[in-house]
Amino acid sequence: MTKPDVGIGPDVESAAAEPPPSLSIAEIFQAHYADVARLAAMLGADDPEDVAQEAFARLYRRQDTLRDPGAALAYLRAIACNLTLNRVRHLQVASRWLSRGEDAGSSEQLVIASEERGEVRAALAALPARQRRPLVLRYWLMSLGIITTY
Repeated sequence: MTKPDVGIGPDVESAAAEPPPSLSIAEIFQAHYADVARLAAMLGADDPEDVAQEAFARLYRRQDTLRDPGAALAYLRAIACNLTLNRVRHLQVASRWLSRGEDAGSSEQLVIASEERGEVRAALAALPARQRRPLVLRYWLMSLGIITTY
């Protein structure tokens, strides 16, 4: 009895038993960069090309420590998924912090506030680093609500 033709190539059983050939990082990059960037985009990355590049960089750094060099592509996809999920989480936290800010006033108020912040930044920049650090840290802790008194 012959096997039915369902669009799968011949010798599927023997191909599944053989380990995939090891490819160099350059070959994997040429063949799969677009796929990894597309995966990152589908997972919600705002910068899928950067995620793909970082995934390949991490794979390159770890290529000598892979237990199964034939699994480099699977490892690459896992890296891309983790990087994307971390980036999405980071953006969610950042948007929560930004939404806590004050409502924007008139354009005149924004300009005045911007000029005042510029003057404060200039004054801070004029201080030595040992004096500037405590002021910046105190302001930061106050903005987080950890310190409430002046």
